[in-house]
Amino acid sequence: MKEVVGTSIYVAPEVLKGHYDYRCDNWSLGVILYILISGLPPFVGTDRNQIFKQILKGKYDFNSSCWKGISDRAKDLV
Repeated sequence: MKEVVGTSIYVAPEVLKGHYDYRCDNWSLGVILYILISGLPPFVGTDRNQIFKQILKGKYDFNSSCWKGISDRAKDLV
């Protein structure tokens, strides 16, 4: 597969790079877990391109106040 498809905040870096397979779904599941636990997406931007840049960097954190009471095990799962 080589076409970029999907909703911006859930897209795996491999999809953006144009070489991906079914395993990129694991990335999307991690994003879904992050959102379910925190209520916020892990990668944000004012437009699709900024979101994609954040995804390609692959850096997210658990520093916002909504993560304060979340266990380390839940964070490890994400």
